[in-house]
Amino acid sequence: MHHALVNVLGSLPFETVLYYGHNYTEKNLRWAQVVEPLNVAISTKLEYAKICNRDNVFIMSSIGSEKETNPFVRCSEPTVQQWAGCEDDPVKTLLAVRKGKDEWGKHN
Repeated sequence: MHHALVNVLGSLPFETVLYYGHNYTEKNLRWAQVVEPLNVAISTKLEYAKICNRDNVFIMSSIGSEKETNPFVRCSEPTVQQWAGCEDDPVKTLLAVRKGKDEWGKHN
């Protein structure tokens, strides 16, 4: 999963448009705020997702946006690694983020 997110998708140009096959964006961004509560890009994108959901508008993203807001993609970022307690290990960080989201998702 780490290789696919970071090395394959992460190597695409920032402006590459992503079309989600589901509409979990708002919930995923609420989870991202748990991991990085001070990340302004997450707060901004969450407000966008809320408006899109309210207006029943299809939500799109980009590789660049995912690199700014998606904790699964940001496992090399110190803030995400610190949250996970896995400094300097992006793969362990990804595993901790996945486990944390699974647990959080049971209650949210």
